[in-house]
Order: sequence, then structure tokens, then C-alpha cells
Amino acid sequence: MAFIGEFNKQFKEGLAQYGFVYNSKYKAHVRMVNGEILQYIMYESEMAYQRGNKAFTIFAGMLSVYCEELTREDLQMFGRRLYDFSYDKKDLRGWEYNDSTMLEMIERSLFRTKEVILPFFDQVTDLNSYIEFKKYYGIDSLDGVHKFRYDSLVFFKADNHDDFMDMFTKEMEEVRENLKK
Repeated sequence: MAFIGEFNKQFKEGLAQYGFVYNSKYKAHVRMVNGEILQYIMYESEMAYQRGNKAFTIFAGMLSVYCEELTREDLQMFGRRLYDFSYDKKDLRGWEYNDSTMLEMIERSLFRTKEVILPFFDQVTDLNSYIEFKKYYGIDSLDGVHKFRYDSLVFFKADNHDDFMDMFTKEMEEVRENLKK
């Protein structure tokens, strides 16, 4: 049985009760929050350590619909590996499998996705909680506010830009101090 088909089948069935659907454009399992926040879960192939095996990891993240453009590459660029969300770092290397262990590894990855990622996702209910999430797990997608790039328009949509201005001012002060040295 092919990995991609089995992965998508199990994740489609396992995540449907949480509102996720498979999106073929992004090759990811996605759900919308309040029509403004796209949450996604997908896999990425990785290098296997044992000869003859294959490996994958779970990638997850979220972007607002105010992002300048939404492509699969954006999901990959702004997403995080499952272990970035994990306190115990059990899944540091992802899942390595062969033909006889493929189903078991997909099941384990689905279990860990539900256990680790979904609690973070469930905390994001509006644009303000989305911004808080992104400060810890993807500030890079909010970067570029001075050029209205990436996902930075969400600050203005949510009328939540004071923290960013404080952070930006502090960074500029640090740069000035370093230039004096």
C-alpha cells in the first residue's frame, strides 16, 4: 500500500471529528477558524537513518486569510515540525518505517498529532489569540509589517499592533546600542 494514500486516509478519518478536511491544493488537512484562520497539518518526507527505510515528520501551523498569498510553499515555510510543539520532544526524529511498520507509524503520528498539536490549535479562536500563537510559533510570518508582507496585515485587522511596535522599538534601540560599540 502506498504511503501517501494511507497517510491521507488515516488522517482524513482521524481528524474529521475536529473539523479538518483534506485539501488537495495544499496537500494538507485543513480547517478554518472563524473564516479567518487556516490551520493545517501535513507530512514531510525526511531522511531515514536505517538503510532501506523511509521517514516522515508531521508539519503543522496556521496562517490567516489576510496573508498576501497562500501556497503550499507558504505552509511549509511558516509551519513547524511536531516536535516544536512537544514538551517531551519524543518525536525529535519523526517516524521511520518500512513496508511492515508503515501503518503503525502513521497511527502513532496521528495519535501524537491529536495529543500535541490539536491542544495548541484549539486555543486559537480569534485573530488576537492567533497573533499570540504566532509570537511563539511563527513570528516570521508576521515579520514584514513595515512592508505589509506575509501575514502582517492581521495586526491591523485585529487592531493589535501595540505589542509589535513595542518589540520593534526595542529591537531598534538594541541595534543603535550595538552600533555605538
